[in-house]
Amino acid sequence: MAHFDWYQATIPEFPRVVADALMTIPRAAELSHGRGRHNYHESAQVLDCDGEVIATMLHGGPNGSPNVTGSGDNAEAVAATIRKHWPQHRVTRMDSCEDIRGDFSTSHAKCRQIARDHRI
Repeated sequence: MAHFDWYQATIPEFPRVVADALMTIPRAAELSHGRGRHNYHESAQVLDCDGEVIATMLHGGPNGSPNVTGSGDNAEAVAATIRKHWPQHRVTRMDSCEDIRGDFSTSHAKCRQIARDHRI
């Protein structure tokens, strides 16, 4: 089944409001504040009880609205939370994936042939 492997959105809201909403993500246990990057002045990470990152929020500075990222196994929950609270958010980046189960050796050969046929 296809799902998000990365979901990143710009949210037209105050950082504190975004942080509070992100803390409703299942398994969210702590909000850790840190230094900014990518021209944002500050960052915050939503952590689970083991200290693993669930979501990252960049905010403050000339970029304007907060930008939130969820990746890997957390991307679906982050996307669902953002979509619930801000249906009109702006998607900055999203990657989808579909896990393939079974014998990879046959899939690999088929993919290689498709790549050759399409010169990619």
